[in-house]
Amino acid sequence: MASTFVELCLHEIFKHFAVSEDSNEFNCNRQQLFHFALVNRHWCNTAIPLLWRRPFPLISEKASAIFISTLLNCFDKDEQESRPLFQYNIFIKQLSLGSLSVAIFNWTNSECYHNHNKQESRKNDPPKSLLGKLKTIRLNRSKSKRYHNQQESQKNYNPESLLETFKAICHNLIDSTTNTFLEIEFKDCNYNYNIFQIPNSKTSLEQLRSLTISLTDSAELLESTSKTCPNLSTLEIIFSLSLFSETCQLLSYLSSFTNLKFLRIDCGTYIGDQFINELGKNLSKRLETFSIKGYLKFSADSLKLFLHGAKGIHFKSLEFPYSHISDEHVEIILEAINDPNLDVLIQQIEAPLTSNQLKKCKDHGIALKNTCSCITCEFVS
Repeated sequence: MASTFVELCLHEIFKHFAVSEDSNEFNCNRQQLFHFALVNRHWCNTAIPLLWRRPFPLISEKASAIFISTLLNCFDKDEQESRPLFQYNIFIKQLSLGSLSVAIFNWTNSECYHNHNKQESRKNDPPKSLLGKLKTIRLNRSKSKRYHNQQESQKNYNPESLLETFKAICHNLIDSTTNTFLEIEFKDCNYNYNIFQIPNSKTSLEQLRSLTISLTDSAELLESTSKTCPNLSTLEIIFSLSLFSETCQLLSYLSSFTNLKFLRIDCGTYIGDQFINELGKNLSKRLETFSIKGYLKFSADSLKLFLHGAKGIHFKSLEFPYSHISDEHVEIILEAINDPNLDVLIQQIEAPLTSNQLKKCKDHGIALKNTCSCITCEFVS
């Protein structure tokens, strides 16, 4: 009981080292947590789960091999000699499929991979489990030659073995009743694999709070996320808006999430009236931050339709950093926040404004603050 109380107290302190929006600060805090884990058993038991909570953004090329080997050892229940001190996989709350695929590729080009093969080759019996088979996969390369050149190593890898390893790790991470994920990123993933079809995925993913996904993924995957993640509060969507069908798909997809508080749309093309006209009425009424990272060129009438569709939404931040804003747009925004029937509240809007527009905002009681690439207008309620 005393030990539990000590670890609870330590957790309340250590958790502040595991939360940071700045990547440099987060890396520094991670080093601190690593040093904490070396103090004694209580400190170690508290620091390790926090260190493994979000491992993927911090995996370097050298650490990838150790990371994948450690995961495989956690999954292999028959291998007692190489079992790690902790069941690290149950601590992972953030899963980046893109980073995982890169880590697997780095693992296959490492000594850790060949050490796994040597250990399995010493056994007389063939491996029974899928993970055991993965350890015996041999890539088409010379055993004695080491490949330091990336181009040379790419000629010798086996795509099928990488995909099987990727599927096996995803399956073992998600098909677990002891782990629930809070963040998942599908961004930059090399494999089209629907993790929502894995057994027990509903248990592991129903508490998901943050999702990054691309509209280029299969329609089946998009449908699975809208059905499996009812509590999603943060959503980032990457798409091109090159086709009208893709626009309709996005609007339908957005309307399925009713608990969103943060929404960011990242597109590489211009967004025009057609999309903005229908967007407002498809947003969650709980939305607090809405951001479009793309080039916007829409009329004042479209902005008016957007704000009328967003009736009842209290925006803490409305961000159009690369949009074209005219004096008429500014008038529409000021009318909307002063219309009691709309009940639209905008505490902050981010968009490039001219000096005359800034003066007009200031005359209506709006506090102004400069940012690096644009002007941020903070609406005073």
